Amino acid sequence: MKIVKELVLIENIQNTSVKQAVNEAKEEILSAICNIRTEGKAGFYFNPRSVAQVIEGRRVCGNGVKPIKEPFLTELKSKDWENEFPAQTVVDVVVSIKEIKKIGKSKKVLYGLIQAIDRENETLEYLDKQGHTQEVRIDSEFDSLISDKELIGKLVSMKTASPGNLDLCKLFDDQLVAVEWETGNISSSHRALNKMTMLIQREYIAAGFLVVPNRKMGKFITDRIGNYEELRAYFPLWSSIPVSSGGLYIIVVEHDGLDKTAPFLNKGRDGMS
Repeated sequence: MKIVKELVLIENIQNTSVKQAVNEAKEEILSAICNIRTEGKAGFYFNPRSVAQVIEGRRVCGNGVKPIKEPFLTELKSKDWENEFPAQTVVDVVVSIKEIKKIGKSKKVLYGLIQAIDRENETLEYLDKQGHTQEVRIDSEFDSLISDKELIGKLVSMKTASPGNLDLCKLFDDQLVAVEWETGNISSSHRALNKMTMLIQREYIAAGFLVVPNRKMGKFITDRIGNYEELRAYFPLWSSIPVSSGGLYIIVVEHDGLDKTAPFLNKGRDGMS
């Protein structure tokens, strides 16, 4: 796979260790991209017959994104990057509460016994699975089928508003660097950049990289994949965000060409990834 463009959206780096971390991370990311190849080929190719088309109002064909992303993840994980890294400084806010009979296994919700609810100060106390008292922020208008008074002492699941994990992170000495590989539609590209910008502002990560295809490559991938051309109108917005230290970067990628012998890349069960 080839790199067609590298962009700097935010860069305010004075610390030598941060500069070194960003340079080392960038080198590993670029290497992992360039090492994405079609099996038996010297580069990465799409079958020309796999181009996405709109037929009777439906987009058909196109290649899955995950088979393209997986070699990238595999190479970086072999270099000590951690997959699905939690954005721990992002404070989860409870937006809905549901009474339950027993604790489930989902990692997307909080479980506990409600001890106190303070809508005025937007806080809630609960006992976690280990019996420890925890405090969490709440939306003052959170959804619940029963009253606050009835919730006290109840075992509940609490859904939170959270931007989710980072695709990959690695600690370079004491500097954490993140990378997101675009696999969703244009809205997920915005979320990825917003998430990394927020974490840079909070000084949780030293830098963030977004790997995104250009429109030429996007024609051979799933419906409405995020791409550089659609994102660039918003670059001035991200570039205007002040940070005390850190960098936000975009790496634009493209396939090396077309090859009639290249395989079609399978999509996920939803037909989109």
